[in-house]
Amino acid sequence: MSGLEALQSVQYVTVDGKRLAVVGIEQWDALLEWLESLEDLDSAGQAIQALKSSGFVDN
Repeated sequence: MSGLEALQSVQYVTVDGKRLAVVGIEQWDALLEWLESLEDLDSAGQAIQALKSSGFVDN
C-alpha cells in the first residue's frame, strides 16, 4: 500500500464535538514508511548537493 492509498483510507469521526481522523494500523505503518522514504530522498538530495558544491561530484 502506498502512502497516498493510506491517506485515502482515513475515516473521519466526531467525538465530543471534535472531528478526528481514524486509520488502521496497517495503513498507519504504510504511511510512516512512505514518509520515511521521502525523508531519505530529501537527505540524499542534500548530500548530493553538498558533494557537488564541494567539488567531489561533477554537476
